[in-house]
Amino acid sequence: MPSAIHTGVRRGVSSASDKIRRFGAVACFIAIEKAMIATGLSSYLPITLLGMFSLFGFLLLLEVTGQPEAAMGLFRFLEPGYRFLLKWAPVFFTPALVKLPLVEEPISPFEFLRVALLIFVGGMIQMAAVARLAQWFISQEPKKVIEEVEASPAAASTDSSPQGGKEPYPRPGRPFKRRWLPVYGLVMLVALGCLHFGHGSRSCEIAYMLCSSLLAFVLGNSAPPNVKSIFHPIFASVFGSWLALYLWALSDATRSFHDVLVTYSSPGGAGPLMSMLLNPLVVALALLLFERRKLLKRDRKLILGTSLVAACSGVVSTAVMARLLQLPGALGRPSIGRYCTAPLALAVAGNLDASPPLTVAMVVASGFVGIFAAKPLLARLRVKQSRERGLAIGAVSHVLGTVSLASWDEAAVPYSALCFVLASGSTAALTALPPVQALLLWILPA
Repeated sequence: MPSAIHTGVRRGVSSASDKIRRFGAVACFIAIEKAMIATGLSSYLPITLLGMFSLFGFLLLLEVTGQPEAAMGLFRFLEPGYRFLLKWAPVFFTPALVKLPLVEEPISPFEFLRVALLIFVGGMIQMAAVARLAQWFISQEPKKVIEEVEASPAAASTDSSPQGGKEPYPRPGRPFKRRWLPVYGLVMLVALGCLHFGHGSRSCEIAYMLCSSLLAFVLGNSAPPNVKSIFHPIFASVFGSWLALYLWALSDATRSFHDVLVTYSSPGGAGPLMSMLLNPLVVALALLLFERRKLLKRDRKLILGTSLVAACSGVVSTAVMARLLQLPGALGRPSIGRYCTAPLALAVAGNLDASPPLTVAMVVASGFVGIFAAKPLLARLRVKQSRERGLAIGAVSHVLGTVSLASWDEAAVPYSALCFVLASGSTAALTALPPVQALLLWILPA
C-alpha cells in the first residue's frame, strides 16, 4: 500500500513538473514575440516571422559555434511548449471560423461556386506544379545522392527529438485527454445555471465558451477515423461553438445569437483569448525547423527552392485566377493566404486588409484539397517519391494535408512539414512588401 501511494505521489509530481515546463516554454515563446515587437521591425516583416527565424538562427548559431549541448538543452527546454501549441493549433484558429456569421460581405451562390473553383481547381493545379518542380530539382541531383535518399528518405529528419524519432511531428492520432470532458461539461452546466438564476457574468460566459470549444474539439478528435475523415475535428469545434452560443442566447432573454457572437469576438471575449496563442505558435515553428535541420541541410536546394517558388507562384496565380473568375475584392483578397498555415495566413490578411474569418475559411478549404484530392491526383501524375509528395502537399495544404499524409506516406511528412513552414513564411514576408502588395491589389478585382 505505501508503495502504491509513493508511486501515485511520484506520478503527481512528474505531471506537475511537466505542466510547469510546458507553461514556461509557452511563456518563452510569448516573450520572444514581445521582444520582436520592441525592436520596431514590424513595419518590415511580420513580428511572428522574425521571432521564428531569430530563434531558429540562434539555435543553429549555438550548434555551429561548438555548443551543440546548449542548443539541444534549449530545444528540450522549449519542446513541451512547442508540442503543446502544435497539438492544440486547430483550436486557436477556430474563433476565426466561428466569427463567419459576422462577415458582412454578401456572397451569392454563383460567387460561392467561383470561390470553390478557385480553392479546389487552383489548389490541384498548384499541387501538380509543385510536384513537377520538385521532380525537376531531384533530376538535377547526382545519381548517387538520389539512390541514398531513396534507400532512407527521411533518415536525417528525427535526430533532435528526445523520443529518438519514435513520434515524428505532427504525431497523427496522438490522443487528447478525454478525462477532462466531464470537467468541460460541468463548467458549461454551472455557467448556464448561473445565467438562468440571474447570476451570469462575463467571466461565466467566457469560461462557458472556452469549455464548449474544447469539448467539441476533443469529442471530434475522439471519433473513429472513418468519421474524422468526413467530419474533421475543426468542424466539430466550430459547430459545437455555434451550438453553445445558441444555447447561451436561449438562456439569456435580453440577447440574440448575434449579440452573443459579437461579445464572443470582442476584445477580452472567449474568441480573442483562444486566438492569443497563434503568434507564439508561429515562433514555436522554429523548433520544427531545428528538429529537421539535417534534412533541411541535406536537401536544401530541393526544399528551399520548391518552397520559395511555390510561395511566389501561389500568391501571383491566386490573384490572377481571382481576376479571371471576377471575384469581388472582398473575396479575392482573403484567397491570397490560402496556402499558408492559419497564423501566417492571418498575417497575410492583415497585409492586404482582408477579412480574417474568410481567410481562415479558405485556409481550411485548401487543407481539405490535400486530405481528399492529393492521393489520387499525385497517383495519376505518377508522383512516386516521398520527397515530391511531401513538398507538393505541404505547399498547398499545410498542417491539415501533412497530418493526413502521415496515414499513407509517413516518409513524406518531414518534407511536407518543412515546406509548409517555409512556404507560409515566404508568403507572409512577400505580402509584407509594399511593391508586392501594390501588385496584388492591382491584379485583384476591385
